Amino acid sequence: MVPQPELHHRSHRRLLTEVSLDGVVRQDLAAIVTPSFRPAAQLAHVMDLARSLGCPVMVLCSGAARGVEVIARAEGIGVRAWAVDVPTERPPLVDDFDTTKILWKVLGADQRDIGLKRTSPC
Repeated sequence: MVPQPELHHRSHRRLLTEVSLDGVVRQDLAAIVTPSFRPAAQLAHVMDLARSLGCPVMVLCSGAARGVEVIARAEGIGVRAWAVDVPTERPPLVDDFDTTKILWKVLGADQRDIGLKRTSPC
């Protein structure tokens, strides 16, 4: 059996940095916008946060994430949500960015949805 490259990081915790909220003015959050590669069940924490903040969620879906499942999960707990199934093939009018090409070199060319989700005009 040929080893398959990992399609997604198990955790992004190493990217988080604690910051001070001194001087930050509290405002209502318009929406939580997040990409998802994993099934809708993995978005439970996002849905809970949206419900507690009283804001909607927008999910850019790829991989095992399916928009219809995200919407059903959100509706099931009373959260307003939108979900977009990001195509696996890049639409012809969407240009690649230099950072996308760098990610392809690091992660492999099969990781084509990253730049599209990152630069989506949604």
